[in-house]
Amino acid sequence: MPGTNTPLSLQSRDVLMNPWKFVVLAPPKSPLKLEISSDSDQGIAGTTKYNQHEPVKFAHLEDSIIAYETFGDSRHPLVLMIMGLGAQMLVWPESLCQFIAEQGYFVVRFDNRDIGLSSKWEQHKPKLVRNYCRSKVGLAISSPYRLEEMAKDSVALIQHLGHTDAHIVGASMGGMIAQIIAANFPHLTRSLSILMSDSGYTGIPAINLKLGLCLLGKSNSSNCAAKQLEHRISLIRAIGSKTYPTCSSLLRDRVEKVMTRNTDDTPGTRRQCTALLATGSLESMQRHIRKSTLVIHGDEDRLIPFQRGLGISQRIQRSRFELVAGMGHDFPPPLIARLGRSISSHLLGSEE
Repeated sequence: MPGTNTPLSLQSRDVLMNPWKFVVLAPPKSPLKLEISSDSDQGIAGTTKYNQHEPVKFAHLEDSIIAYETFGDSRHPLVLMIMGLGAQMLVWPESLCQFIAEQGYFVVRFDNRDIGLSSKWEQHKPKLVRNYCRSKVGLAISSPYRLEEMAKDSVALIQHLGHTDAHIVGASMGGMIAQIIAANFPHLTRSLSILMSDSGYTGIPAINLKLGLCLLGKSNSSNCAAKQLEHRISLIRAIGSKTYPTCSSLLRDRVEKVMTRNTDDTPGTRRQCTALLATGSLESMQRHIRKSTLVIHGDEDRLIPFQRGLGISQRIQRSRFELVAGMGHDFPPPLIARLGRSISSHLLGSEE
């Protein structure tokens, strides 16, 4: 029920009443027609207008330098895509960004602070175990920044781009940042879309701890690029869809591109995790969000169970929850078209 931490299951959908809507998106009966775009990302057939995105640009903000890429016409409504813990902007499938741009939007994906090509807080050495223990007993956590500061980076980027507001789309930790923006900067938020996310750090083991710890660490052979590459691929496999596993060549190509941009994002990932711990729960904040909200979660997400996404939807008034069959904590190529349609439909509906 809303406001509790009681795990929810599919059988609990009968407790959901307006304004919440619960939709189960079943797997496609036949494979969706896809094509390979120029950067080996799975594309959506028919998206030809914005097949080439702009090269990487840098926004020199007050507290950070943020690397970003754009898709579509800058005169169109802005869609800001916020990625999750330790993940570079490349994790947003290019075909998904292109598809949304094709619907008449200006899409921007970017590297959060401490990741990829954006500013690093290298002078700070996070002590995760110590901070976690302190959080369990209510003591203050030492962190160079919190999720609120990361949200302010997004707000500053919107302003840097010359826009007065944006549709906010966030995945995983990016979904938490998106919630903070919608709650604290409603005048800058046109709509909110939250994918595979949670309610911040609530003090309960919401995520799969074994997988979470693996994401925060490096392989035992971190000095060997080839073995580090295999380690990252195995982690993505561990949290990704089992029904729709990404083909090995495509996955390898994506990871190689990420490592070419920044060989080791582990220190920044740990600092971002510390920021998440320092921020704490977002549950009270969720009740103040009044913007039209879409919450999407996969039923095969082993990192953050789908019940956590359902809980977000229950606490946000104008929200709709979509459970996607066969989706893990990733963007399976056969489901990208479906995700693109869901998000685009939500953007359009929020403007009516």
